[in-house]
Amino acid sequence: MKKLIKIIVSAFFVCFSILSCQKDNIDSQQIQTSNVNDLHVTSDVALEVSNNYFEISNTTSKSNSSRIGRDGKGLIDMKDKKVKSLKTFKDEKTQEELFHLFRYEGGGFSIISADKRMTPVLAFSESNDFENEELAGIKEWIMATKMGIKKVKKDLKEPEEKDKRLWEIFLKQSKGGRVAVTCQPDQIFDTGRFVDAVAIWGQGGEYKFYSPTDNGCQCQKKPAGCASVAMAMIMRYHQHPQTTMSFNGASFVTNYPTMARILSGSSCALPSPESLQVAMLMRLCGGAANSGYGVFGSCNTYTYPWNVDDGLSFMGFSNGGNSGSLSDQYNNLKSDLMNGFPVIFSGTQGMFNLNDWHIWVGDGYRSYRYEYAYTDPRTEITRCISNKTEWIGMNWGWDGECNGYFYAAYEFDTSQNGTNYGTYRSYLNVITGIRK
Repeated sequence: MKKLIKIIVSAFFVCFSILSCQKDNIDSQQIQTSNVNDLHVTSDVALEVSNNYFEISNTTSKSNSSRIGRDGKGLIDMKDKKVKSLKTFKDEKTQEELFHLFRYEGGGFSIISADKRMTPVLAFSESNDFENEELAGIKEWIMATKMGIKKVKKDLKEPEEKDKRLWEIFLKQSKGGRVAVTCQPDQIFDTGRFVDAVAIWGQGGEYKFYSPTDNGCQCQKKPAGCASVAMAMIMRYHQHPQTTMSFNGASFVTNYPTMARILSGSSCALPSPESLQVAMLMRLCGGAANSGYGVFGSCNTYTYPWNVDDGLSFMGFSNGGNSGSLSDQYNNLKSDLMNGFPVIFSGTQGMFNLNDWHIWVGDGYRSYRYEYAYTDPRTEITRCISNKTEWIGMNWGWDGECNGYFYAAYEFDTSQNGTNYGTYRSYLNVITGIRK
């Protein structure tokens, strides 16, 4: 059975399947060979897609068939928000446009494909900003997204039918008229961002109060480390372990509800007792996961991803989780997120690239399910085709920067009949099954 498209960011490697085109489709189902200009999406059209996506999602989320968050609250209404900036990302060699980034006033962003052979909405948030694209993890996601779109443009002459229909939906071009069957209305499933709601932590300032001293670093301290941030945020969410923490003569009894959702990432002053709890929790996580503070004397803190699950177990979790490639773990990841259990991602551009290696939290799942009528040209039987687009909530561990839902993947299959042109895999792994 053909492997279904899955996600995630990578964090973050863009998910797409490229299917061979039907040559004998007729009438409205027939896909003509597309002109390249017809496939290109300008920034004006992309903005229309972005605004329509937010509007359609908000409307669809209020239907009885949709499920939004465990509290049942609807999505944030974006209709009154104005775009404050646009950036178009291009192919460095050809200067062809690949995708557009829109940032909204008052928070929120969207990343829209510049080619109709890719799914329309690549990433979005109704509340967070996307300001620094050079942050670890995010930078790799952007690189992988570029690679994915360039491959789609190379391998596909026309959009896959399901993507073609999705572009029509978000451009409000879906054709009406009488059909032989009545398909189900669109549905949205959204878990909400359950870690993002209580912790959008980072590595600098108050977070690293208990880190080793280094006069060449900000606040004369080594960074807290991305693994420590990810582990501590999951502990804050689960409010576990309940324990007395001690470090360098200081002690705190964990009081998770008093830990602020965000601390100062720039202040070098003595933090409040509540903030000191967070800093100590991160320092203990670093010790549990054998983090290295300083790479060859630099102001970097690194942790081998395969130490994180053991570190969680050491900190008192009954199961620190099971680590594996995203391709192998996707079903477990989806099950965890849909049931309110966050996961931990790790990814890099290369196995031994410590500078780019990043560890972060996956803390939400959203899907958009849609159906369309399709008439088989051989049997002339009309039936409803169901498709679903999925995004994974990413909490990158950079003080909330760029947090949002990302359409990402571990691989893609390039055939409809089993002929595989090739599979692309990233150094993208995930820890699932984390239980307190």
